[in-house]
Amino acid sequence: METLAPTKRGNPSFGKRQTEKRALPKKGFYEFKLTQDFLAQKPKDKLSGEVLDNPYPSIYIAPNAGVAFNKERGEQEAWRFLHGYNSIWEKDQESPKPTKQRLMNVDGKNDIIFTQGYIKIKANEEAKFDALMVQDICEDNENKLNDVPVKYRLIDESKAMLAVRQKADDDYLAEKTAREASLEEMLPIAMVFGIDVSNVDEQEDNIRTQFILKSKTNSSTFLSVFNDPRNKIKYLVTKALSKGVIILDEGILKFKDTDVAISPVDPQSDIPEQISALAMSGDSKAKKLYDALKNMNL
Repeated sequence: METLAPTKRGNPSFGKRQTEKRALPKKGFYEFKLTQDFLAQKPKDKLSGEVLDNPYPSIYIAPNAGVAFNKERGEQEAWRFLHGYNSIWEKDQESPKPTKQRLMNVDGKNDIIFTQGYIKIKANEEAKFDALMVQDICEDNENKLNDVPVKYRLIDESKAMLAVRQKADDDYLAEKTAREASLEEMLPIAMVFGIDVSNVDEQEDNIRTQFILKSKTNSSTFLSVFNDPRNKIKYLVTKALSKGVIILDEGILKFKDTDVAISPVDPQSDIPEQISALAMSGDSKAKKLYDALKNMNL
């Protein structure tokens, strides 16, 4: 009679720890950065506006123990960073068993300290790296147990380089746009940025200079504002109101010369903003007003 081999039950992968291969950083260390700064509270230079002090706290001590999800074993476990141990999981810290002195952190070697907003971890300090990555307060932790505010993130070299390149591209495009924009294109956006555009004939060069400087202050914001079609509408409505081409009569916007009603508006709110919103939403009266103002020499 043939004897069947007993069927093995359970997870065949149990006990086989699958360690993920970590790409080593080219610079020989990992760097983490605090996500919250105190830029607004720091003193600034009166002329340049530059912050005179490091925007981050001088010291931030991250927790060095807790409970987290262990991806290798697929369960929640207690963890702690102990200097000299290769694993952060308490279950793995038995050989040798930690001394009372090591657990009490008498020498401070178990501390995880950010200095001036940053901490650098050598590539071979895998336990300290894991201790930072496994916490709920780490932005890069994909297995968080609790929804808590993020305190720090791992600086990704490739992402950082892309961000630098994007800013460089935006800076170039914004200044190029500011220098090459026609007068008609420049004036509506200059007005949004608070530049006086009332005396264009005599002040065009001055307006252009201020416009270029605005593009260099925050290039991404400048490009966003420049490409927003609502600003052209608001500019024309503002000029038409200031020159008396259109007037407000008991909550109704009208052409002054013809007394033709254009649209009801809220006198207590920004009228150019209201008209631009109506035009962008497809309101026929607001669009006709915009088309009419474009054909006038305001």
